[in-house]
Amino acid sequence: MNCVQLLVDTATRLPEKTALVFRNEETSYKDLVNQIFKFANGLRENGIKENMHVGILMGNSPQYIISYYALLSIGATVVPLNPQYREKELAYILNNADAVALICLLNIVKQILTVHGISF
Repeated sequence: MNCVQLLVDTATRLPEKTALVFRNEETSYKDLVNQIFKFANGLRENGIKENMHVGILMGNSPQYIISYYALLSIGATVVPLNPQYREKELAYILNNADAVALICLLNIVKQILTVHGISF
């Protein structure tokens, strides 16, 4: 049994129980699993497949958890990245991990583009 299946089993047994709390907002297991599989479908539609390496660049948040489990459910390899890494560190890790994509929040995209002098 893998951790995605464990989460799905828990959601089946305890759908209305709180799976996580973020900034005083609770998310049930049922809602969390639904968000994970919805995001996984979106990743598949955008070409992410089993055995591909995908970076996640974001802080502690529900979006990180959803992204992490969505990638695992597809069979992709998660490449976790610290948002405090500098550009050279990120490039080094992503290149050495053979990452084909990067999941991050819009504010991080804006920050990266600003560093390169691109207005968003």
